[in-house]
Amino acid sequence: MTASTAEAASGDVVLITGAGRGLGLALAEEWLARPSTRTVLLGVRDPRTTTVRELRARHGDRAVPVPMDDTARLRRPGDLASLLGEPARIDVLVNCAGANQDPALPGEASKGPAPLLDPDAVRAVHDVNVLGPLTVVQACLPYLRRSPDAVVVNIGSARGSLRACRDARSYAYAMSKAALHMLTRKLACELPDMTVLVWSPGWVATDMGGVGAPATPREAARSLLALLAPEQRPASGQFVDRDGARIPW
Repeated sequence: MTASTAEAASGDVVLITGAGRGLGLALAEEWLARPSTRTVLLGVRDPRTTTVRELRARHGDRAVPVPMDDTARLRRPGDLASLLGEPARIDVLVNCAGANQDPALPGEASKGPAPLLDPDAVRAVHDVNVLGPLTVVQACLPYLRRSPDAVVVNIGSARGSLRACRDARSYAYAMSKAALHMLTRKLACELPDMTVLVWSPGWVATDMGGVGAPATPREAARSLLALLAPEQRPASGQFVDRDGARIPW
C-alpha cells in the first residue's frame, strides 16, 4: 500500500441523509472540503440531480450517491458494503433528512390545531423523522462498529423538547422530534463505544426553515463539524444546540 493509498484508507467515511439540498448538502460540501475525508455517502432521493452530478464532478469517487426513498430510508441497504469500498466502515452518520408536514395534505393536517389533525398526515411525518433514521442506523450499524471513533448525529429540534414546549404549533413535527430524541437516548445507552447525539441547528434558511432565518446552511454545517472535533465533542446521549449548549429534554 502506497502512502497516498494508506492516507485515503484512513480518512473519515461519512454518510449524510438528506444530502441533496439545504443543511444536508452544506454538510456534505463541508466534509468533502476536508482533505481528511475519504468518502461522503450522499443519501439522496434522486442521484441524477444537477446538484449530485456537480458534487461528483468536483470530488470524483469521494462523493458517492446512496438512493433513498420518500420516507428517508435507504432503498438498497444491502449495497452499502460495495459503495463503501475497503475498509468498509462508517465513521460519522448524520440523519439530516426530515419533514415538517405531509405534502399530500393541507398543512393543518400535520400542524394542527388538534381538530384538523389527520392521523395519516401525522404518521407520514413520523415515518420520515423517526422510522427513517431508525432504519438507516440499523443498516449502518455493522459499519459503524468497525470505526474506532464512530459518531451518530440525529438532527433534532427544540420543538421536540417537552420542557420547552409553550405553544400548540407543529403537532406532527414536534411529536416526531420528541420520539427521535428518545431513539437517540436509547441508542446511546445501547452503544457505549460510540458517540450518539441529538443536535439542533436552530432556525436555518432552508426549504423547510423558510426565509428570514438567522443562519445559513453553510454556517450551521460548519458549527456541527467544529462541534464534532474530539476536543469539543459533547458526551454521548446529549441534546445540544448549534454551539454545543445543552437543551432540556
